Amino acid sequence: MLVTNGKAIGEDELVNNNHECESELINGVKIGVELHHIYKNHVKPEMTFEEVYLYMNEAISQHDYINLDFIGNLGHTIEFNKDHRRYFELGNKTKLNEVELFTFEPHIKHKNGQYGFKREDIYYFRDGELVVI
Repeated sequence: MLVTNGKAIGEDELVNNNHECESELINGVKIGVELHHIYKNHVKPEMTFEEVYLYMNEAISQHDYINLDFIGNLGHTIEFNKDHRRYFELGNKTKLNEVELFTFEPHIKHKNGQYGFKREDIYYFRDGELVVI
């Protein structure tokens, strides 16, 4: 949710109603929503974490944003022990259908911007379809 001029604006309203204000903050929220749409439309159960990492980093770059994550990943599996997490990163050949739950949480900033943005959702596959919790 974003608050502008004292009024709260939800992400769906912001994206669907194309508010006149095109500030860096509003654009950052919009691109976060867009990246999750791209993710949901592209990701398949047989893909590896590395394949998703490469594709989504390219999508981030094509929108003139950069990945700000301190170790460069875009999300991870949900585990009882955080040391067992597997990440969306180079070299991770684990297939998505080998895990139960995973996040997509790109931490991004426009190449010329001042602000960082992070939107996180947890996903899983149900009958081959990507579902957000």
